[in-house]
Amino acid sequence: MSTTDHTDIIIQSLSQDIAQLQERAQLQEMMIMQIIETLAAVGIISFEEEEEESSIIEP
Repeated sequence: MSTTDHTDIIIQSLSQDIAQLQERAQLQEMMIMQIIETLAAVGIISFEEEEEESSIIEP
């Protein structure tokens, strides 16, 4: 196997790893938002959305 073949295999593997990490990060972000929304719904926390970001305010 040539160096180019090894490089291609490594690049493909890294690309797959990155795609999997991005998918996991998106799922974790969704889970965190669901937790925050649930905590807000039961009155444990409240949050206000600002123009650029959200800030959590404890009651």
